[in-house]
Amino acid sequence: MASDELRTLLGLVPDGCLLTDAAGVILEANQVACGLLGVPGAGPAAVAGKPIAGFLAPVEADTFTRALAALAAGGETGDFQAELRPFRGPPRQARFRAARVGDGGVLWLIRPAEGIEGLREALLLSVAHDLRAPLSVINGFVQLLENRAVTVSAETVAEMVRELGPAVRGMTSAIDNLLDVGRTGCGAVALSRTPTPVGPLVERCVAGAGLAERAVVDVVVSAADVDPGLAERILVNLLVNADRYSPPGSKVAVHVRGVGGRNEDGQRNEDGGGIQIEVDDEGPGIPDVMKEKVFDLYRQLSPGGPGAGVGLYLVRRFAEFHGGRAWADDNPGGGASMRVYLPCSYS
Repeated sequence: MASDELRTLLGLVPDGCLLTDAAGVILEANQVACGLLGVPGAGPAAVAGKPIAGFLAPVEADTFTRALAALAAGGETGDFQAELRPFRGPPRQARFRAARVGDGGVLWLIRPAEGIEGLREALLLSVAHDLRAPLSVINGFVQLLENRAVTVSAETVAEMVRELGPAVRGMTSAIDNLLDVGRTGCGAVALSRTPTPVGPLVERCVAGAGLAERAVVDVVVSAADVDPGLAERILVNLLVNADRYSPPGSKVAVHVRGVGGRNEDGQRNEDGGGIQIEVDDEGPGIPDVMKEKVFDLYRQLSPGGPGAGVGLYLVRRFAEFHGGRAWADDNPGGGASMRVYLPCSYS
């Protein structure tokens, strides 16, 4: 089929439609697909020769590769959902459906994933659930103080103040994460690197998470060229997650160290390097099958568990904004070890 005829045919398809070779490199695209890929006015030439994988979140690469492999092995169709990252515009979940055509070609249909509104509703319900408990504590404290007929002992006040701190921190974390999801979704997060003292940053995050008495801190980096706001959000979410899944009173360890980029004399090399943040807890740990999935948006370690499934998603996104990555490992002493690598200059 001539290329003009093929473009005309693809243009009749109401969904995004791409034709690729067997490796997933784009040969032709209709205007709907160009819009989904973030080049609505540029036309098919803007995406021709580019791999579909380049428009997907890095963590989706395996899903895409498996779909291509299944088609190459004789499968007729492939169907999966992945996070689409347009050239311009916010990321969005999309449904991909592929079929073999001709001699080694693959035809792809792309449409916004169904059920996104349901996911947003689930997020709001989860956040509302997270806010209900701390609001109950705060409301109980206010009602007790307003009831002038009741004498409140110093011990009762002290106990309620102890409960009030975690309640306020829980509300703040839930609201911050909800706002951050909105900011990342609309592309409003911009990286602004600046030399940042690491020790004070860690101390501030540990105190903000209410773990000052439980945390074991080991920081061997004095300063790092990172975005201080995003680095703080990364560490706070890791600490809140560790606290949420740890036994009461157990230790939470925070390690920050330099990785690579230095020679034997301690001088900076030209091959890069960066800092690695590790937060270890003494909780139940994360099963191997969930170590990657816990970073998905709205993903909880167990259905109905604590949290809205947002914190670790933001940890990974903010690490990726730095050009880094986030992953889960096992704590050798039992529990989980959440790790983030941020490529940067450090001292």
